[in-house]
Amino acid sequence: VEQALAKRRSSRTFSERTVQLDEVGQLLWAAQGITGHFDKRTAPSAGALHQMMLTVVAAGVDGLSAGLYRYHAESHDLALLSDGDHREQLRSAANQQEAIGLSTASMAAFDDEQIAAAAHLDAGHHALYVMPAGYA
Repeated sequence: VEQALAKRRSSRTFSERTVQLDEVGQLLWAAQGITGHFDKRTAPSAGALHQMMLTVVAAGVDGLSAGLYRYHAESHDLALLSDGDHREQLRSAANQQEAIGLSTASMAAFDDEQIAAAAHLDAGHHALYVMPAGYA
Protein backbone atom coordinates (compact mmCIF):
# COMPACT_ATOMS: atom_id res chain seq x y z
CA VAL A 1 0.00 0.00 0.00
CA GLU A 2 2.82 2.40 0.86
CA GLN A 3 4.44 1.80 -2.53
CA ALA A 4 1.19 2.45 -4.36
CA LEU A 5 0.61 5.67 -2.41
CA ALA A 6 4.20 6.83 -2.95
CA LYS A 7 3.86 6.34 -6.72
CA ARG A 8 0.44 7.99 -6.98
CA ARG A 9 0.49 11.12 -9.15
CA SER A 10 -2.15 13.34 -10.69
CA SER A 11 -2.26 13.32 -14.45
CA ARG A 12 -3.55 15.85 -16.93
CA THR A 13 -3.01 13.55 -19.90
CA PHE A 14 -6.20 12.00 -21.21
CA SER A 15 -6.79 9.24 -23.68
CA GLU A 16 -8.95 9.84 -26.73
CA ARG A 17 -10.56 6.44 -26.10
CA THR A 18 -14.13 6.51 -24.89
CA VAL A 19 -15.00 4.70 -21.69
CA GLN A 20 -17.21 1.63 -21.94
CA LEU A 21 -20.41 1.39 -19.91
CA ASP A 22 -19.17 -1.79 -18.20
CA GLU A 23 -16.04 0.10 -17.05
CA VAL A 24 -18.21 2.79 -15.47
CA GLY A 25 -20.25 0.01 -13.88
CA GLN A 26 -17.09 -1.52 -12.42
CA LEU A 27 -16.07 1.82 -10.89
CA LEU A 28 -19.53 2.27 -9.39
CA TRP A 29 -19.53 -1.26 -8.00
CA ALA A 30 -16.08 -0.65 -6.48
CA ALA A 31 -17.40 2.49 -4.78
CA GLN A 32 -20.75 1.20 -3.43
CA GLY A 33 -21.42 -2.27 -4.86
CA ILE A 34 -23.22 -5.00 -2.98
CA THR A 35 -20.90 -7.85 -2.00
CA GLY A 36 -23.12 -10.23 -0.08
CA HIS A 37 -26.15 -10.89 2.08
CA PHE A 38 -27.69 -8.21 4.29
CA ASP A 39 -26.75 -5.47 1.81
CA LYS A 40 -22.99 -5.81 2.53
CA ARG A 41 -21.11 -3.37 0.32
CA THR A 42 -17.64 -2.54 -0.89
CA ALA A 43 -17.65 0.62 1.26
CA PRO A 44 -18.41 0.71 4.98
CA SER A 45 -21.40 2.55 6.39
CA ALA A 46 -22.21 3.32 10.02
CA GLY A 47 -25.08 1.08 11.05
CA ALA A 48 -25.20 -0.32 7.50
CA LEU A 49 -27.42 2.63 6.55
CA HIS A 50 -25.64 3.30 3.23
CA GLN A 51 -26.99 6.81 2.97
CA MET A 52 -24.48 7.86 0.33
CA MET A 53 -25.85 8.09 -3.19
CA LEU A 54 -23.50 8.03 -6.18
CA THR A 55 -24.20 10.49 -8.95
CA VAL A 56 -22.45 10.18 -12.32
CA VAL A 57 -21.86 12.98 -14.80
CA ALA A 58 -21.39 11.13 -18.10
CA ALA A 59 -20.45 12.34 -21.59
CA GLY A 60 -18.73 10.19 -24.21
CA VAL A 61 -19.42 6.86 -22.52
CA ASP A 62 -20.11 4.10 -25.05
CA GLY A 63 -23.59 2.73 -24.40
CA LEU A 64 -24.70 5.66 -22.22
CA SER A 65 -26.23 8.94 -23.35
CA ALA A 66 -24.71 12.13 -21.95
CA GLY A 67 -26.41 13.06 -18.72
CA LEU A 68 -26.57 13.05 -14.98
CA TYR A 69 -27.31 9.62 -13.48
CA ARG A 70 -28.00 8.13 -10.05
CA TYR A 71 -26.45 4.72 -9.30
CA HIS A 72 -28.69 2.10 -7.66
CA ALA A 73 -26.47 -0.51 -6.01
CA GLU A 74 -29.36 -2.90 -5.34
CA SER A 75 -30.05 -3.36 -9.06
CA HIS A 76 -26.58 -2.24 -10.28
CA ASP A 77 -28.08 0.21 -12.74
CA LEU A 78 -28.20 3.90 -13.52
CA ALA A 79 -31.29 6.11 -13.48
CA LEU A 80 -31.24 9.24 -15.65
CA LEU A 81 -31.75 12.40 -13.59
CA SER A 82 -31.09 14.94 -16.33
CA ASP A 83 -29.98 14.48 -19.93
CA GLY A 84 -27.28 16.48 -21.70
CA ASP A 85 -23.63 17.27 -21.04
CA HIS A 86 -23.22 18.53 -17.45
CA ARG A 87 -19.41 18.61 -17.38
CA GLU A 88 -19.30 22.42 -17.38
CA GLN A 89 -21.52 22.60 -14.29
CA LEU A 90 -19.36 19.97 -12.59
CA ARG A 91 -16.18 21.83 -13.57
CA SER A 92 -17.66 25.01 -12.11
CA ALA A 93 -18.58 23.23 -8.87
CA ALA A 94 -15.03 21.81 -8.72
CA ASN A 95 -13.48 25.29 -8.78
CA GLN A 96 -12.79 25.30 -12.52
CA GLN A 97 -10.66 22.14 -12.56
CA GLU A 98 -9.87 21.70 -16.27
CA ALA A 99 -9.30 17.96 -15.84
CA ILE A 100 -12.92 17.52 -14.76
CA GLY A 101 -14.16 19.05 -18.02
CA LEU A 102 -11.97 16.72 -20.07
CA SER A 103 -12.94 13.48 -18.39
CA THR A 104 -15.48 11.10 -19.87
CA ALA A 105 -17.26 10.14 -16.67
CA SER A 106 -16.89 11.83 -13.32
CA MET A 107 -18.18 10.80 -9.92
CA ALA A 108 -17.67 13.51 -7.35
CA ALA A 109 -18.33 14.93 -3.89
CA PHE A 110 -18.71 18.64 -3.35
CA ASP A 111 -20.66 20.94 -1.12
CA ASP A 112 -24.14 19.42 -1.24
CA GLU A 113 -25.96 22.71 -1.79
CA GLN A 114 -23.52 23.92 -4.44
CA ILE A 115 -23.59 20.72 -6.48
CA ALA A 116 -27.37 20.43 -6.10
CA ALA A 117 -27.80 23.92 -7.50
CA ALA A 118 -25.28 23.40 -10.31
CA ALA A 119 -26.66 20.02 -11.35
CA HIS A 120 -30.33 20.71 -10.53
CA LEU A 121 -30.53 17.85 -8.01
CA ASP A 122 -32.97 17.37 -5.18
CA ALA A 123 -31.71 18.18 -1.69
CA GLY A 124 -30.38 15.40 0.49
CA HIS A 125 -27.93 13.72 -1.85
CA HIS A 126 -24.19 13.34 -1.30
CA ALA A 127 -21.89 12.18 -4.08
CA LEU A 128 -18.37 10.86 -3.54
CA TYR A 129 -15.58 11.67 -5.98
CA VAL A 130 -14.25 8.35 -7.23
CA MET A 131 -12.12 9.39 -10.19
CA PRO A 132 -12.40 10.98 -13.60
CA ALA A 133 -12.41 8.13 -16.08
CA GLY A 134 -10.54 8.82 -19.29
CA TYR A 135 -6.92 9.07 -18.17
CA ALA A 136 -4.30 7.78 -20.59
